[in-house]
Amino acid sequence: MVCLRTGGGFEARRLPAEAQFTAAFCPVVADFDNDGAEDIVLSQNVFGVHREESRQDAGFGLLLLGQGDGTFETASIRESGLTVFGEGRGAATADFNHDGRADLVICQNGAKPKLFLNQAKRRGLRVNLQGEEGNRHGIGAQISLDLHPKAGPSRMVRLGSGYLSQNSATQVMGGADKAIAVRVAWPSGERERFELAPGQAEITAVKGQGKPWPPAR
Repeated sequence: MVCLRTGGGFEARRLPAEAQFTAAFCPVVADFDNDGAEDIVLSQNVFGVHREESRQDAGFGLLLLGQGDGTFETASIRESGLTVFGEGRGAATADFNHDGRADLVICQNGAKPKLFLNQAKRRGLRVNLQGEEGNRHGIGAQISLDLHPKAGPSRMVRLGSGYLSQNSATQVMGGADKAIAVRVAWPSGERERFELAPGQAEITAVKGQGKPWPPAR
């Protein structure tokens, strides 16, 4: 399940049935179709079970497409292209070919890792953070796109992102076609807004060079 943050705590919501068929190891959160709603990929399967148990091999890697309201729909293998029939373990996302799409690596227990290059029609905005000395990548910062009048989903830059895995520090943010600025909440508590030019594909947000957000009154 996923636990959605609410004003009074968290609201638990069950993921689709396909997420329950077999064990899952490493959830990867990214906007894989760049529609402005966060998606989830699960690495799946466990073969090393007790003698009296059946091995859990009903998965091939699962893509769950976020609908923007806290619910997720299962993508078919034809839609996702995920074909990891072994024991999926560590998984991570990065824009390997710098085309504005979140690509995916899924490692396997006792088999070769598999790299999946994203073929989504939409392109996202590549966001690089440049923080202060001692934290150049802005670890712990939260990023969102200003879609006016509201912000899109918030993404945190992390050092570790899952089971023996780490996503790229360069974030690919979906919904870029509607974005007018990038909002950054730095670990220090400072908040800045970096304006975007129409059609801009990438930005390096340098701490201290943006405008205060929200604006000072």
